[in-house]
Amino acid sequence: MKAFDNTQDSLVKPVMLQKANASFTNALALDSANIEGKTGLGITIVNGMGAPMQGIAMLLDVVKKEPKNFKANMNLGMFAMKSGQFDKAITRFNDIISNIKATPDVYFWLATAYESLGKNKEAIDAYLNSKKLAANPTLSKFIDKKVAELKNKR
Repeated sequence: MKAFDNTQDSLVKPVMLQKANASFTNALALDSANIEGKTGLGITIVNGMGAPMQGIAMLLDVVKKEPKNFKANMNLGMFAMKSGQFDKAITRFNDIISNIKATPDVYFWLATAYESLGKNKEAIDAYLNSKKLAANPTLSKFIDKKVAELKNKR
């Protein structure tokens, strides 16, 4: 799964997804209650290995069993973003921040969701929280530029 997430090669990406899918399928064959296996399989299905709603249902099942499962919740938020369901993504990301773990990535995607809905003040606040937690000079420059753009749109 990490290879799939990290590669930019459009020819390699589907192969990595298939391998991850097969691995998670095998893991679940050995232990059908394995939460990490179910989460991974759900993610691979949504990313192109079948019916996306089947993968979403698997992730929702994981969250039902483990409400504080960061990986399942984060991916549900990301899939909401990809499908243009920004309100759902905002709800999911805010829930992660409040109840699981506030990370630079969660705040960044929350900001992006707010920005997509034209909620610039909320986007700026979330971007600044991402910057504060990340302490990454490259990200900080990007966020400073983004915040300046959003302040000019007000």
